[in-house]
Amino acid sequence: MQGFSISAAKRINKAITARTGERHTGKVVEDRFHARPLTSPRAVRNALAYVLCNWRHHGEDLAGFARRWSVDPFSSGAVFTGWKELERSPVLWSLPATYYPLLVWRPRTLLLQNWDKFYPLISVREVPGM
Repeated sequence: MQGFSISAAKRINKAITARTGERHTGKVVEDRFHARPLTSPRAVRNALAYVLCNWRHHGEDLAGFARRWSVDPFSSGAVFTGWKELERSPVLWSLPATYYPLLVWRPRTLLLQNWDKFYPLISVREVPGM
């Protein structure tokens, strides 16, 4: 996360400097990042639901072309296998020909591999924090 933070700060500050003409420096991520280990299936499920469904919390699903999508088109949700709506389906969502899903790693920890055995699958209609 630290490497990402430094890289993002350099690029964002460079873009701000180019736009405004005034040199901009400083951190851009640190005050908003709080690392905490996920130690239970419930914590893993809630974190996944937050990451994959937070676009609904911010109303992004109500804007423009996103209304036609069940999942956030800018996330890895299209290839996530823990959706309640796909529980009995042998296939994932059908994607438009022009959409290239993000590459994702398969779960490597026991909690990420097994959270759904203890807690309900995540619904595409779920809104975190509501």
